[in-house]
Amino acid sequence: MRNILKSEARYKLVFIGFCIYVVLAGLLIVLFDIFNLFGVRTFLEDLALNHPRVWLQLFLEGGPTEVLQWLALGFSSILSCYISGQLGREKIYQLRNFWFFLSIFLLLLVLEDAGNISHTFSEIMENAFPGNPFLNSRAPVYSFYFIIGILPILFYFKEIFFFKKFFSLLTIGYFIYGLAGFQSVFLDFLGINRGEIGNVIIYEWLEGKLHFSSPVGNNIGDFFMDTVVEETVELLGACFLLSAVIYFFNELKNLIAGDDA
Repeated sequence: MRNILKSEARYKLVFIGFCIYVVLAGLLIVLFDIFNLFGVRTFLEDLALNHPRVWLQLFLEGGPTEVLQWLALGFSSILSCYISGQLGREKIYQLRNFWFFLSIFLLLLVLEDAGNISHTFSEIMENAFPGNPFLNSRAPVYSFYFIIGILPILFYFKEIFFFKKFFSLLTIGYFIYGLAGFQSVFLDFLGINRGEIGNVIIYEWLEGKLHFSSPVGNNIGDFFMDTVVEETVELLGACFLLSAVIYFFNELKNLIAGDDA
């Protein structure tokens, strides 16, 4: 297993693998949901499922796309903790500290994706402080994540910027996750209705072919943005973060050898 991870091209393969999944998922949606290839859309409708579309099965909470996020982020967190331990053994303390805090940040991302901490917080705050648009939203929790994620980079910028490819991958991963958080939280806070954006995509661009009759009265446009768009963006972010961690792991042996020399 360690030999596989130490392959110099492995971080590229991980990134490509996640991108292939996104492309294949999109292809399945186009073929089955939009063009009704082999009558799959009609078949799902006849089953009277609550979510009778391929795009729903792929991108719903706890579905394949989100599970892949959990695996990518969870593995990234574990590997980051391992890297921190190895650097500590070699007394490379600044980098050790960075990787320790990064592992915590990645773990928080896993917990948020799997446990919806921000939703729980917003519900608690809505009961405790009704009418406060900031506290009643998920913005405070996402702001906390932002602080936890950005501080290690600011504190140890000099140490990690030396590894330029790692820094580039990490920065892109941070940016993509920030983009996902912005569209899911701060658009609402700014009064921009993302559901209307989703409705334009579904009913104007795709002529309503992704529409389904929601048994719980979901706004289909908002539901589309919350599943397909948000989960895809987060999956790409997880791809870059995992690639960054594996890339540094591949460089770890050379770093330790150079320090010993």
